[in-house]
Amino acid sequence: MLDNQTSKSKPLKEFEGEIHQAWMSQRALLFRDVMPGFTWLQPDLGFYTLDGYVVGATIPLHMRFGLEAVPPGDYPEYFRRFGEDLIAALRIYVCLSGSADALVTTLELSPVDAVEDNDKFVKRYLKGAYDRALNLDQKLLLLLIESEVNTATTLIPLVTGRHVTAGFRARFISLWHALSSLTKVLDAHPGATSPGRDRLRALVSSTDATRLSAEGMQTVRNRSVHYEIRGKVEIAFSDRPMFGIIESLTDETFESLDSLVRDLSADLRTALREWRES
Repeated sequence: MLDNQTSKSKPLKEFEGEIHQAWMSQRALLFRDVMPGFTWLQPDLGFYTLDGYVVGATIPLHMRFGLEAVPPGDYPEYFRRFGEDLIAALRIYVCLSGSADALVTTLELSPVDAVEDNDKFVKRYLKGAYDRALNLDQKLLLLLIESEVNTATTLIPLVTGRHVTAGFRARFISLWHALSSLTKVLDAHPGATSPGRDRLRALVSSTDATRLSAEGMQTVRNRSVHYEIRGKVEIAFSDRPMFGIIESLTDETFESLDSLVRDLSADLRTALREWRES
């Protein structure tokens, strides 16, 4: 989101500039075949929802894929290479696992068919969304955070299947970065005051959120994204999920941390939607 390894110290203004560039790049693509004087009839935001929760939007996705640096005519080739690289990586993992099985998905992907799409106008739709003290670029960043929280909270549980720990890691990482990213946005705009913003601030600074910054949680987070674990780690519960790293390094169990992530993510999902729609 707004706080990965390469952007922890990046000023919020730079993110605003990046998502504004993505917005303008997408507008240029959408408007290139529109007759002069009729651009106001062309929506400039694709909006994807599942059970009423936004799980994606084209401008944040444009920014996440770095498409502003890709000529529109190269999009088909860009995504073809992206798909081939993904499959190539999966084939390597299959070989390393010693499996001779054909490369097939073990995820239940049918819930993706329930995702609905709609077209919206950025200026009209986001004008009154979130907080009036925020500009449109800041609101697009909030939409990015909200859609990623909702993907992890609403969609991932439906496609996880038997991959319980992998699903947990995805939800844990999403919540971790959402809390950090929202803190960055809220701290940068203390003048933004509304009931929705105040509720979100309360969640971000709640006792449950603080549990995620307790001793050992950073290492659990690093393990969840497969970063190198530096230093000696004593694993006392090797028969537990994730080789017992949660029980060995924190006061949580896998089950208690999973419950915390589910409950806090659900509260965050509701608070973000209510703030956007208020």
